[in-house]
Amino acid sequence: MSTQELPGVPFALAQDQQNFRLLELSQDLLDLLSSPNPPLLHIKSKPAPPTTNPLVQQKQNYAVLCTPTETFQLRQVHSSNSVLLTRPVISAASPHDIPVPAVSAIAKCGALLEVQPITDPAVPVLRDAITRIWNCERWDGDTVAGFSGDSTTRNRHQLFADIPFSDEQCERAWREMCAFEHEDQPVQPTLPALWMYWKTIFSTCVAEGVNLTAQFKAGDLAKTLKEEEGLWPALVNAIIQRLLPEDQIPDEDWAVIDQTKCIPWVGRNLLAALDSHYKTPRPTAEFLDLWRDALPESWREDAVLEHIQGDYILPSDTTIAPKTRAMPTLRTATTVNAGSTSAKGPRKWHEKFKATRRTEGKSSDPNNS
Repeated sequence: MSTQELPGVPFALAQDQQNFRLLELSQDLLDLLSSPNPPLLHIKSKPAPPTTNPLVQQKQNYAVLCTPTETFQLRQVHSSNSVLLTRPVISAASPHDIPVPAVSAIAKCGALLEVQPITDPAVPVLRDAITRIWNCERWDGDTVAGFSGDSTTRNRHQLFADIPFSDEQCERAWREMCAFEHEDQPVQPTLPALWMYWKTIFSTCVAEGVNLTAQFKAGDLAKTLKEEEGLWPALVNAIIQRLLPEDQIPDEDWAVIDQTKCIPWVGRNLLAALDSHYKTPRPTAEFLDLWRDALPESWREDAVLEHIQGDYILPSDTTIAPKTRAMPTLRTATTVNAGSTSAKGPRKWHEKFKATRRTEGKSSDPNNS
């Protein structure tokens, strides 16, 4: 609109003000949206907390802006200056007057939204959101297994819609927790359950000659564990995907266990399982022996406390305990037929493991590791 020949521009406030909110983008976001193939952005928030206190709701129920891979918190910043959104109009005092260019203010914005990158992990938020818990422990042949927590009608992707993180961050947190779906419901396993499943996975691999340090058929292993040990394939696959190398895409057919991920992961879960079962600090030497016995032969010497630094305490010179206590064992939970085993287990895995471990120590065949 050219106004070079006019002494001024008529200005007016529109009678019907519109609702606008200004969003201040960072340069990275601006470049992303200006790229040839810009992604869709989503605004997400946690569900309102179950409280009638409006101050608590306002503090907890914040909104975030999500790209496919990153999350930004939206922060409202008030301005002491009046910011007006305008649009050009044609102004005329009467039908006989010559129309002149004018400007009309259609909205007034007293605040704008800033975006701040969120670096907090998504795991705690996802853990709080998954209300179905699976516990499974087996000691000396006795199995205790069952669910706790509320059921839900939401599947995994519906759950992610209420997690204030990007889809990729939700997926990474899901793999970090070894979460899985059972009957279209998101489920998170307890740390003792993860230890029991890993112990059974490892002992079965030793008995069947499956080398976890090289490529193996994950689908065939999950099928064998379901038929012989009663383990749920969904959780077996979740554990395998959790331990894949960073550069390997999750695949149901082929997998390999990453040493740097597996060793500390097994140690932390074992420590939590011991604490859950015995309710007291355990001898450090006993813990280290159990840890090494649950790893391939070539990895045994790497089972040292430095690899779980920050996850344990030493109550005495000879005992060890987790820094934070594990989730309680479900001693009174109802056993679930689809995922539990009999009291002694279908193949008495603890006896089988002892026998195969003795054989493994005498063998030089790398496929037995």
